[in-house]
Amino acid sequence: MLLALFVGFLSNPLNAQNGGISKAEEISMSASFEDYAKLKGGMTQDIVSTSSWKRTVYRTVSKDKLMNSLFFNPVESGDKEVNLFSLLINVAGEQNDVPVYKFQYTENDKNPLQPTHISAILKQHSIPYTTKGSTNISVSNSDLPTNRVSTYHIKEVWYFDTKTNRGGVKVDAICPVLDVVKAEDRSTGKVTKVPMCWIPFDCIAPYLLNTTVYLTDEMKAKCNNSIKDQTMFEYIANRHYSGEIYQVDNSILAEHYKAGESLAELQNTVEAWLSAVENNFKRFK
Repeated sequence: MLLALFVGFLSNPLNAQNGGISKAEEISMSASFEDYAKLKGGMTQDIVSTSSWKRTVYRTVSKDKLMNSLFFNPVESGDKEVNLFSLLINVAGEQNDVPVYKFQYTENDKNPLQPTHISAILKQHSIPYTTKGSTNISVSNSDLPTNRVSTYHIKEVWYFDTKTNRGGVKVDAICPVLDVVKAEDRSTGKVTKVPMCWIPFDCIAPYLLNTTVYLTDEMKAKCNNSIKDQTMFEYIANRHYSGEIYQVDNSILAEHYKAGESLAELQNTVEAWLSAVENNFKRFK
């Protein structure tokens, strides 16, 4: 049933560029993020509005995979290397032009993403903050529960536009997931993972351009050497992370795999389709 989602994946000739930014392109770092976005075909919201074909793919990026350690380290932010969760909360709280949306599984014309304010999200999860002016807020680093964020949800948009004869993959939004022990589970310590909110990647990208990746000793020993020279923007935009697909468009994979089939098998099937799409994007590059 789920494979019906992919009808038309390869039905059009695909001409694309990869969604990431490479330092090898020798673009001045003084250029604005809009300049980078235009080079790669526009920001995500501009691309989606003109796409003749698109699929939205949702992944869970977990702390237990080595390649994802950059999402969670350093635990405390420094001058150039910042904790991603701290950056998300601080940027959303201090910049009025960064929208925040409630987490939801179904998104369509009848059920669009619901805007909210980061203060409402923090209040929901009992994270203290102080108000700065009429709308801006500030959260002390000591009050940020970075140790309770062990996963993120990533929203990717795979697209093809016949008008521009261009296709590709863009990271669209990031959602931190909070580890919560509910009142009824305190005796057992059972952890429930609670998605907090969606924050558009385009809006935080300018801040990620000013941060460098933080590599643990294990990561330094095993990772591709090119990663150590990247910004966090490049690392995420180039999709160096490893994430398991949990949803495509409005279809949750766990609700669609057949009897005798594991969720992992269905995820592998979807990944194979996506790999075929991306390979065709590159073939006609």
